[in-house]
Amino acid sequence: GEKDTTPPKLITANPPLFTKNFDQKEINLEFDEFFTLNQPQQNVIISPPLKYQAEYKVRGKKLKIHIDEPLKNNTTYTINFGTTIKDYHEGNAKKGFKYVFSTGSYIDSLSVKGKIVNGRDLKPSSGVKVLLHNDLHDSAIYQERPFYYGLTDDEGTFELDYLKKDNYRLYVLDDLNDDYRKDEGERFGYLNEHLKLKKDTTLKDIAVYQEEPIEPEVIKSEELIPGKIRVEFNKPVDTFYYNFNWGSGIKKKSWQFSEFLAPTKDSALIWHDYIKADSIKSTIFNDNFSQTLKFYRGPADTLSQQPFKIGSNFSDGSYIPGEKLQLRFPTPIASFNPGQIMLLKDSVEINRGFDFKLTSPAKRNLQINNQLKQDSSYRIKVEESAFQDMYGRLNQTFEQTFHVENQNNYGVLSLNINKTNVKAPVVIYLHNDQDELVRKKYTVNSRKLKFNWLKPKKYYVRAVVDKNKNKLWDPGNFSLKTLPEPVVKYPEAIEIRAKWELLDLEFEIKEK
Repeated sequence: GEKDTTPPKLITANPPLFTKNFDQKEINLEFDEFFTLNQPQQNVIISPPLKYQAEYKVRGKKLKIHIDEPLKNNTTYTINFGTTIKDYHEGNAKKGFKYVFSTGSYIDSLSVKGKIVNGRDLKPSSGVKVLLHNDLHDSAIYQERPFYYGLTDDEGTFELDYLKKDNYRLYVLDDLNDDYRKDEGERFGYLNEHLKLKKDTTLKDIAVYQEEPIEPEVIKSEELIPGKIRVEFNKPVDTFYYNFNWGSGIKKKSWQFSEFLAPTKDSALIWHDYIKADSIKSTIFNDNFSQTLKFYRGPADTLSQQPFKIGSNFSDGSYIPGEKLQLRFPTPIASFNPGQIMLLKDSVEINRGFDFKLTSPAKRNLQINNQLKQDSSYRIKVEESAFQDMYGRLNQTFEQTFHVENQNNYGVLSLNINKTNVKAPVVIYLHNDQDELVRKKYTVNSRKLKFNWLKPKKYYVRAVVDKNKNKLWDPGNFSLKTLPEPVVKYPEAIEIRAKWELLDLEFEIKEK
């Protein structure tokens, strides 16, 4: 016969659906076929939530639900089964089935719905709790269970229904310990005004985010090898300073460098050149914090024993002229001899001692200013001992062949940034279809931004309204009553093709 595609149907309910003045401890439901109930303790939502879990027993085609606690007076309850009820053989889910009853003389009928998105990139946030509190004090989210709650689906959408007319606070919680309360480390979001529920309501998208601590702090520090320290902060820091206590009678050294490991500015490397002590102390500080770190180690000078190898930004053998040609080093550079760096084309030296610039805060990149011919191959050669790092190490010989890409294999995108009602600067992010960051630009005013040398593929653009002007996206903080910095997406994917210039796309940035 034909495959069964029909989910189980409810035949009888005792007490009946939408019973008023409900005073029972058991609910019995009977369906027209055998079924399974998939993890009801995790997947069935009872709102308002119970203090203790209900018990569920399946026998044949019947489901018995036992509630062993007093219920709130004059309250409409909803038991939302989601997709937990499925027929036994084919697994067809009975979607959206709800058993509704009231302990009072009427069934509340209002609803609120909306969508929860990740604050950083506006992607749907599934499986998070949406909580309604009729206690309007801030303390309620820390101390009390909500009056109503629901879960977002795979698309990040939610709908709470059979609600009573009242004023509420709406919170969003990635409730890791399932206690319905805001705890440290759980993603959180909130509606920045009271929800005055008088009619069915559809809300604008609400952002959920990982709240950052108010005060910065070093949460992890390690001297990876003598002379090289890695520190991690509990939040991004715009800048930091440090000094070392080398111990009694030890002269402070002059070579010290640091740089952030990523644009998020929440981790950094620090280099120093005193590598023989058994222990050192360092104070990390800025205007908002000060912290002393101590490192213990053996006397071995392992850094000077490691080979000094050079890298580059064309290690895969190709070079895009839109980027600066760079040599990269594992440690800060103290000095170098430009005459020992050679560029060759067809085995013929075309330039020796051309224009160089040490870049990056820790002097670990050498930018080579050049004008290379497209669709041509070159070889760069660095002689031994051309570079000396801060520890006195000399480089090994470096040699690499690379091909300069042809502009005809790439495309161009230009955006007209129109800041409709936005006074703050904006950060423009360009991502590829793997959600990898390709380019990032910062602009204070409405203007045209151009992205050259883009590989042919689809791209996605979003903007961050940088209210605190730190060139990063910042999440909100409930105790400080701040919301996440607004994020605006360009409405569709942008396809770039080779030899194409996609010009003057209008990108309107406005706060909702």
